[in-house]
Amino acid sequence: MSALDGLPGMLKQRRTDLGLSLAQVARRAGTSTASVCRYERGWARFEIQTLRRLAASLGCGLEVALVPVERPENEGIVGGLKRLRRLFWDHDLAAHDLRDRGRWVVGRVVEHGDLGDIQFLAAALGVDRFLQLTAEVRFSSKRAARFWQSIRTLEGTTCMRKLSRPAAAEFWRP
Repeated sequence: MSALDGLPGMLKQRRTDLGLSLAQVARRAGTSTASVCRYERGWARFEIQTLRRLAASLGCGLEVALVPVERPENEGIVGGLKRLRRLFWDHDLAAHDLRDRGRWVVGRVVEHGDLGDIQFLAAALGVDRFLQLTAEVRFSSKRAARFWQSIRTLEGTTCMRKLSRPAAAEFWRP
């Protein structure tokens, strides 16, 4: 178990031990109640500044540790899907979703998942299919879109859908 795996439970335990509500901790930490709730439920996108404020609001210090990531090839499809379910609170994620709704799954994972989630998807879908799907995702942030475009460029994968290439070529070719 990594340090972050136990963090949600530690946050909730400390808050309840102190008899504080989510709203009280949020007010003390200068964040939203929804953020505190996400952190307590295992949100994978921890921000160090928010964690520091949460720790201080609970009368605690914060220690960060680097822990090697277990390779996703070892967990299999069932374990990988179980791992991803925290990102799909609004849908009961199943194996057929990787096939039938790949772009949606990849989009959610690359925007909200962690490195292990991305490694699992790349292994489950195959790197080429995974990169192809990242080209089709409509990212909510420009930063994420630029990052994945640079990854596709480094991997030699085009960033345009096949149907768009001939139309785009007319604009830049003499």
